[in-house]
Amino acid sequence: MIPRWLPYKDPKTGQTSLYLNDVVRYVKGCFLAPDIGVNPIVIAAAPSATVPRFGTPVIWESSQEAVSELFSFMGLHGAAVNADVQARMSVTITDTAFRRRLMNRDILVNHVFGSNLQPFFMRESIVLEGQQTLQFDFLNNSIAGATSFESCGEARKFQSTAFTKKQVTTFIGEARQRKSFLYPFWLTSDAPFSIPAGGVRDVFFTATRDTMQVLMATIATFISTGVAGDTVEGFSAQFFDAKTERPLQNQPVVRSCCSGTAGSPYILPTPLMMEPNTRMRVRFQNLITDQPIEIFFTWVGVAVYAASNIFETPGIMVANPEAYSLGVPQ
Repeated sequence: MIPRWLPYKDPKTGQTSLYLNDVVRYVKGCFLAPDIGVNPIVIAAAPSATVPRFGTPVIWESSQEAVSELFSFMGLHGAAVNADVQARMSVTITDTAFRRRLMNRDILVNHVFGSNLQPFFMRESIVLEGQQTLQFDFLNNSIAGATSFESCGEARKFQSTAFTKKQVTTFIGEARQRKSFLYPFWLTSDAPFSIPAGGVRDVFFTATRDTMQVLMATIATFISTGVAGDTVEGFSAQFFDAKTERPLQNQPVVRSCCSGTAGSPYILPTPLMMEPNTRMRVRFQNLITDQPIEIFFTWVGVAVYAASNIFETPGIMVANPEAYSLGVPQ
């Protein structure tokens, strides 16, 4: 943490004064956004309900003169975009420098991007060197019309002058080590799924063999045309531990009691750990009795490379941040 105020105690009088840390002149809050030519990204309607249409890859590039720390995402659908298009549009994010994806497959944009009033705060920030890039691949999964989606992120940048300060170079050095092993991650079901009216289905969420998943929050939405049954909650869920298969509740819980939105996710009191090459089973029940339901459930957390001894490294740990300061740099 880089303090904004520094105390100084006068050795003669013993009086303590506060001074503004001059580092703040060179460590500034900023926005990170794609080129104006692809923001908003527009993608034509999908050719069929099962074949999505891919958009042009969207690149976010860090400032040339600074190291940037990205900590939140914001997005906005165009006012004329069909509701079904908004509900189905998805994205994959790739860290091109480390050649790693930040999710197991494409995730709904509504589960990745918050709003200007309630941004989505990542559980682990992303540090980008000068001109380092992130690649966003958007998909239109709806046949109802074209997309129009704008996006940007909140960040802070450490300008070159700041690197004359030992405090800054130490902070960045530790961050570079940490980000080699830890990165934000979105985990959704292994494949899209739907459940018939009133039906029950077991769905699986898999951690790959190269990462350990630390799951800290959940987001969920559903799509159904039904009018009978519980059309507000939509579904209930039962969760089973990935390692032991022990149930994580005594009774099924409904959507609003186990999930939130991108701007306000449901924060798990204690993060769930998924060891490499394990699967979590979730049993969903459709509470709508006259139509099928499509459920989109996303775990939000941090991926840890399985080959690392990150938990044994002094000074580096994975922590569940407080709800009021998720992802915000101190």
